[in-house]
Amino acid sequence: MNIEKYVREHYNIFATKYFDNIVNSERHEYWVSRPELALGTKKRVDCGKSLINNYFTKKNAKILDVGCGFGRYTFFLSECGLKVSAFDLSYNCIAICKALNKKKRNDINFEVMDFTNMRYKNNCFDYLNCMDIIEHTLRKKELLSECKRVLKPNGLMILSYPNIEDELRHKNEKIVKIKNYLKLILINIKPKRLIDIEHPFPYPTNKEIEKLLEGENFEIISITKTPTVFVVCRKVEK
Repeated sequence: MNIEKYVREHYNIFATKYFDNIVNSERHEYWVSRPELALGTKKRVDCGKSLINNYFTKKNAKILDVGCGFGRYTFFLSECGLKVSAFDLSYNCIAICKALNKKKRNDINFEVMDFTNMRYKNNCFDYLNCMDIIEHTLRKKELLSECKRVLKPNGLMILSYPNIEDELRHKNEKIVKIKNYLKLILINIKPKRLIDIEHPFPYPTNKEIEKLLEGENFEIISITKTPTVFVVCRKVEK
């Protein structure tokens, strides 16, 4: 069962609904559909930008924005002097990116594709931006395996995902676990319901991500824990 097709449809509907709002926003990277999300989104995006400035320092380096959505980080990467390629599973999100690309007069290559079958050669990118994507799939190992394949030896990747530990501090742990269990049941019984849910899958734990990165020969350089976890890692050849 191709569960991701329902996730893709969710974001196709989302991007169609908010196309004009995002494209015409003065700072589209901070745009949110609900006002109560504005402050948290700005803090998250600013933290991501800070890490990009600190670690993606080689000018004219080739970078891939994996699962770029409507380009929260994509255009900032270009402003940093990087040669950017970007893709997303949602063709309507890519339509927003192309409209912004034209408006901003950038030269970024946007494509629609599945992250488990990237149409790029082995070892072709210096950096990977993989923020806000791994929590949207159950195929985490396949995602990281493809990231490893297209990243050059010693290349850097920034990965981010919601901090489940932060959620557990503010809520009853049993309630969170029950909610995650019910999500998995829903996925198997009524996968079409995923169209209506922004985050249908249980959030990954830090231990889960660290184990997956180790299994794909990524060396963790730094971990920043806020309501979002940011992991900077390096591809190690063994």
